[in-house]
Amino acid sequence: MSDFSAHDLVNQLRQSLGCERTALADFLVALAELDRRRLYVELGYGSSWDFCCRALGLSETATHYRLAAARQIQKQPELVDEIRSGRLCITTLAKLSPVLTDDNRAALIAEAAGKPTRQVEQIVARLAPKPVPGDVVRNTDPPVSTQVQTQVLTETLLRKHLTVDAEFEALLAQARDALSHSMPGASEVEILREGLRRIVRDEARRKGVTNKPRTQPPVEPAQTDDIPKAVMREVWQRDQGRCQWPTADGGICGSTSRVQFHHLVDHARGGPHTAENIMLACFVHNQHAADLSWGRAWMEKCRRRQGAIESQSIDDS
Repeated sequence: MSDFSAHDLVNQLRQSLGCERTALADFLVALAELDRRRLYVELGYGSSWDFCCRALGLSETATHYRLAAARQIQKQPELVDEIRSGRLCITTLAKLSPVLTDDNRAALIAEAAGKPTRQVEQIVARLAPKPVPGDVVRNTDPPVSTQVQTQVLTETLLRKHLTVDAEFEALLAQARDALSHSMPGASEVEILREGLRRIVRDEARRKGVTNKPRTQPPVEPAQTDDIPKAVMREVWQRDQGRCQWPTADGGICGSTSRVQFHHLVDHARGGPHTAENIMLACFVHNQHAADLSWGRAWMEKCRRRQGAIESQSIDDS
């Protein structure tokens, strides 16, 4: 290698770069197909993101760019040729993704192709401008911690600047999982707001400040078709609150989001409410199990019917 001339090295670099772009384009085509067909579910993963990070060992940043590009390729397959030729990079495509539509996709990608990151960000800001923060910054009152500052943005909006520790991050993740059924996809602000509401509500109940005070404890029905609470506790502790669906590499899904109790032998087919017949499964794999057991066509029909019922209930309310 040390004997190569500069000309030889440039040729080798160009050849290697061409191979890299071709390999990346092929990778994105395959990833787009896996994402479109939700094949990650069959492999035991709860999402394309989870598959990329765990099965392929990609970093979160690499996963973000590749998934964003793969999903745009699903909408405009000719983008593969742009990536393969080097006229378009996946970083540009990922940054444009939030503002791309079927009407503007081709024009915006053509405008952004070959431009540096800052200019691509300016294109995005042109279509989706962010409010300019105000200049007024004051410490919280009382100053409980120097790690918190409040920035006044508008008459009704404030921006909190927080420095948090590992325990805060862990509690926030646990709260997101706990609310994943009732508030799927909730933002961090929504989760924190709900937590504050519950603190205030629990304190009001402790003091007896409630609109509908409970006069007597609830009576458990003598016969129920629900899973006994003792079994639920046993399964939850055994499975550590994580989806136990097996992955193709011999592990488990492990998701803690929207976790449900799944019967190995369907209860409708005589499966008992026992710990041996129940495991924890995330929403994705619980749905997948139902598709496998009852057929996807039948389950899709049931889901549409249930969705219609829920929509009617909301309208009636």
